[in-house]
Amino acid sequence: MAGFDAGNGKYFMQKGYIGGPHNAKEWIYYTSDAVTTVDGSGYIDDAEVIDKLDVGDLIWVYQVTDRDDLSKGIVDISVHVVLVNTGSVVNLSDDILGATVTYGD
Repeated sequence: MAGFDAGNGKYFMQKGYIGGPHNAKEWIYYTSDAVTTVDGSGYIDDAEVIDKLDVGDLIWVYQVTDRDDLSKGIVDISVHVVLVNTGSVVNLSDDILGATVTYGD
């Protein structure tokens, strides 16, 4: 496990706003960590990122072989909902996408 690393905004960035009465946001995160690691309690430990996340935000997680070169392999893609943000701890849902990445035609 590499641990959470936003890479100064290079690997964790806001994709856009979902909208609605709660102004939910969408985020993208590139990591080599497994989905089960990423959705573990307290995995996101960067105070600057925690301050930007709100309950209800969606995070698209790309588990990749090389975060700087996606052509080297996307291992998995998952989507998580921010369920808890205490200001110091963020808890994410399990993967709500439930997709399996397969290569083929």
